[in-house]
Amino acid sequence: MYGDISDEQSGRIFETAKSEFTRLDSLLNRYSSKSEIYRINESPPGSIRVSRELIDILKRSFRWRDITDGLLEPKIGHLVELWGIGSGTRKIPSHTEVDSVMKSIRESRLNIIDDTSIAITGDISLDLGAFAKGYAVDMVYN
Repeated sequence: MYGDISDEQSGRIFETAKSEFTRLDSLLNRYSSKSEIYRINESPPGSIRVSRELIDILKRSFRWRDITDGLLEPKIGHLVELWGIGSGTRKIPSHTEVDSVMKSIRESRLNIIDDTSIAITGDISLDLGAFAKGYAVDMVYN
């Protein structure tokens, strides 16, 4: 027994949380070919149909980008790749490489068209890792 929660209840809570984390990972994992984020990252510029939930997540991530003056930039995927984060082969890029990728990030656009579609312009690579972790914890908590 944990506090006022029985072992059975805590087991159910754990399984519910685990299931929600798995579901969100399948939606937001940029490395999984089954996720919506991966599909967006692999798509050419243009309109893309996405889930309503992803639209909500993108709107929230844009708000956090604005609140943090760009520190939580959802279009940071190419910068993550440049540093080799998540690849097992990290490297320190040159200032020129970083500047080039940052310019690409600034010039690319992701616009929400409606509740189920977005439009991308330029070379977009989304990485919602930092935002997604907090979002997932909020969803499990609620």
